[in-house]
Amino acid sequence: MYDETAPHVLFISNGHGEDEVGARVGEVVVRLRPDLRLAALPVVGLGRPYERVGIPRLEPRRELPSGGLLMHSLPLFLADLQAGFLSLTLGQWQRLLFYRCASVVTVGDVYAQLLGSLTRARHRFVVQTLVSAYHAQGLAFSTPNRMFMERITIPEQLLMSRARAVYVRDGATETALHDAGLKHARFLGNPIADRLEGRVPASLAGLKVVGLLPGSRSYRHEALAKMIEGIALLRGEGVVGAVAWIGGDLEPPVGWEAVAVAPNEEGLVSELRKAGTRVLVYRARFADVLRAARVVVGTSGTANEQAVAVGRPVVAFPVPPYYSSTFLQNQKRLLGPALSVVGASDAEIAGAVQGWLDDPATAERLAGQGRARIGGPGGSEAIARDVLRRLESYGAIPEIPEGLSAGGTG
Repeated sequence: MYDETAPHVLFISNGHGEDEVGARVGEVVVRLRPDLRLAALPVVGLGRPYERVGIPRLEPRRELPSGGLLMHSLPLFLADLQAGFLSLTLGQWQRLLFYRCASVVTVGDVYAQLLGSLTRARHRFVVQTLVSAYHAQGLAFSTPNRMFMERITIPEQLLMSRARAVYVRDGATETALHDAGLKHARFLGNPIADRLEGRVPASLAGLKVVGLLPGSRSYRHEALAKMIEGIALLRGEGVVGAVAWIGGDLEPPVGWEAVAVAPNEEGLVSELRKAGTRVLVYRARFADVLRAARVVVGTSGTANEQAVAVGRPVVAFPVPPYYSSTFLQNQKRLLGPALSVVGASDAEIAGAVQGWLDDPATAERLAGQGRARIGGPGGSEAIARDVLRRLESYGAIPEIPEGLSAGGTG
């Protein structure tokens, strides 16, 4: 007998990138089995990716100052405390303690998995998108506030042991977990590599494009200002910056002029100019900017990984306290030679970008090494299908209704 109100699948995700991954997997589930009930609890922020694909979101939800990075620095932690972090956390724990569902899919690190263990779910799945075996390579120890970001620790392995399946982000992590006795860990592809096909915007055709990815958090304005000052120092004909902008209106940084653009290309919202330097700003064309770029400058966790996933070398610099040097060191271990970490000065940013532009053969080779660490597309589809196959075999979801095939509506 099925509960006619509880969801068949509940997604719990604790981060902006994790929300995106959960929504992508959930969207495939909806396509394959539109008869099922889904819900999501985004632990950090409002979970807009779930809204985009039509998956209902549970309360409580709230935007906090750190954007989910409260463990990266004491000031961010204190800011979240003042903004109601404890009451939000208590509300989420209380909600899950009395929540019943057929299955729960946790997307994220040990904290997301701990929350998932609170639910009254018959079947549990883990999508570990954050931590890779690469993170701990060459790392002697981790500080207490970063331990769960850099290693899959014994407490997390114990939580994983309760899951029907654990989906990891790369083959190296699958091997490491198998060696630790978690034989149900599987690498089926990395969902962050999905939906990155893209097409080069007409306004960037034939140009030497430097993609600019300042991210979606509150520091994006500060990060972009540093990026474009670095672009202004580049040499060579046809060099142009292209911003994948997320958020509200973009005010031009000091010394730059915003030029209106004709509404003849989708997503092109403005152009920033300073002397002979041009920076085009696009909204909702992230994959297109990546495809056009020869090199990327990024100050985002997930976006930088996505750039590497399509074979683009990335230059990154710290924007403390949010995007810290410690975070960058961790990302460098993950992405390897595809990521160049520099100081936050115009000259250092420009020097690293110029080096990639002047040596495209090396850029392509090293970016390819990073791409191999991320894996190819198809992870969202493969994970969703595996979860559904297992739930069907356990009798946890209804049989496929007449007229509906495993490939979607028919």
